[in-house]
Amino acid sequence: MSHPALSHTVDFISCDVVEAHHLTRELVNWLCLSGTVRASHPARGSRSWVCSLAEGGSGQLVLTAPADPASVAAHTYRIVATVEQGTAAESQAFFQGVRHLPFTSAELKATEAELPLTDSLARRWPDKPLAGVGVLLTIHHMRDFLVLAQSLLSLGVDRAHLTVIDKESLHPHPPCRRASQAAARHCGVAVSGTARRYR
Repeated sequence: MSHPALSHTVDFISCDVVEAHHLTRELVNWLCLSGTVRASHPARGSRSWVCSLAEGGSGQLVLTAPADPASVAAHTYRIVATVEQGTAAESQAFFQGVRHLPFTSAELKATEAELPLTDSLARRWPDKPLAGVGVLLTIHHMRDFLVLAQSLLSLGVDRAHLTVIDKESLHPHPPCRRASQAAARHCGVAVSGTARRYR
């Protein structure tokens, strides 16, 4: 008897179905560019993609909506990633790659609204007082990390002088698992992981 397919899900919030579809397609393109997926093609219309994995396995990405909307935040979409056959290594790489989904405009706006002081720093000090300063951050990469990173850049910190270390703490909240990747893509900030013994 064959083993059941493996699956992984990522939830995100978007007020626009077009944006939700665009981000999912962008994720598929990123997986191909990174080498995690060798080739992909849409199936069942334009909200499902069949993926050929790096070592010959097969996977699928499907953009869905939760069956019980009351159990999640409003405007939640869910990407379901499935590996039907493949090695453990390529399955893990595929699922880790799915977490590179960028944050949506609604998620970014919500985060900025939660951190009005941090978000307003650049407007209060427009003369870039941190120009020439190097910054080392070692923090839990929750969603608010994006606002912090963007504020530091707006205050004059050069991307090349901003070092970010991901503590790699396991956290059940989905946006936390996307924050490090989103920082790299949205702010252009590289994020390095720590060794397991420092967890």
